[in-house]
Amino acid sequence: MYYEIGEYSFHTPITEERAEKNTQLEIKEIDENFQTHGADIVDLLSTQFVQKVIDLLDSGDYTIIE
Repeated sequence: MYYEIGEYSFHTPITEERAEKNTQLEIKEIDENFQTHGADIVDLLSTQFVQKVIDLLDSGDYTIIE
């Protein structure tokens, strides 16, 4: 799953099955050379925050604002 919050972008691996089952987000294929460029670790969000975002998506209790 790739997502953006403000000026930052993040990704975490999830299965296509989980994405289809738990979200209405568009699924896009990425190639095997997919790379991200990260920031210094002190500037990153905690894994706990990321897990809370995933849990929120799993719950379905959210609104996507475009």
